[in-house]
Amino acid sequence: VFVGVIIALYKILSPILYVQQLGSFSGIGIQEGGAKLTLEYFRNLFFLMTMVEAICAGFIAGVIAEEKMVAGIKHVLVMVSVTIFVFFIFVFPSDLSVEISIFPSETTIEGKVTINGKIFAEGAPVSGASISILDHTGIPKQSFSDNSGEFRYFWTAPDSPGEYNLQISIEHEKEIKNFVRTVRVNN
Repeated sequence: VFVGVIIALYKILSPILYVQQLGSFSGIGIQEGGAKLTLEYFRNLFFLMTMVEAICAGFIAGVIAEEKMVAGIKHVLVMVSVTIFVFFIFVFPSDLSVEISIFPSETTIEGKVTINGKIFAEGAPVSGASISILDHTGIPKQSFSDNSGEFRYFWTAPDSPGEYNLQISIEHEKEIKNFVRTVRVNN
């Protein structure tokens, strides 16, 4: 039960961390004092909290159930194993979500096309993600997401009509997402 409560707290409170980084909430300024709390800080804090709970509850349950110290240690091993397993399933993997829009999807020869994107991990914007855009030339265009998790690239359509695929690759903390968007170029 305790592990479930900690996981729920983590899933609910991690998006609120973004508000702390902005420095305001509902128009009220929040004064910063000291270092910023990161998502990694809360992951480690919740992991340590569940480990302490697993050790204490396992030891108490084993001693009460069988009135032996060895039984308490066995319960501790089982509860610590379950805690580690649950954390690796629910908390440690970060989900990278990406929204990409291309406007306009049809253009004229040598027309301008805007590629916009937003990158989020666990509800918070991802800054510094590596973005690579590959078009018909075969030369990748490199970019990075800004502090609000956004990126923008202006693509110039080629001088011949047809459909062109833009391959967009986004990498953050060893996680890679690939997308293909098609732009139609008319006369």
